[in-house]
Amino acid sequence: METKVKLTDDKKILEFCGFKWVEFPHAHEQGYWRKPLEEPVGTHAATDIGFLFKYAVPKLYHCELIKSGRPDNQGCWHVYIHLREGIGGAAFKEDKDPAEAFKQALIKVIDKEE
Repeated sequence: METKVKLTDDKKILEFCGFKWVEFPHAHEQGYWRKPLEEPVGTHAATDIGFLFKYAVPKLYHCELIKSGRPDNQGCWHVYIHLREGIGGAAFKEDKDPAEAFKQALIKVIDKEE
């Protein structure tokens, strides 16, 4: 049974990656995120860079993840993504954590599409 839940950023990313929320039949048990032929994952998976590259990057038209070498911005990661070809669906974000930068850029393009 699928339940409509208020989508947090992590949940939006999981849905973008093709995962669906699955409820257990008993109210005292927690549900989980599941994709056909994949192991169930927790909501926290959307913050893992390996998860993002495995499931989100293949759905993008273009993705760049660059570590800054400028002295004033040492160690900052820059992410530029395009959801599809053309002008729309693009986002740029930066953060010291590459997973957080990627997640922020991805949420920006997902929100543009809604």
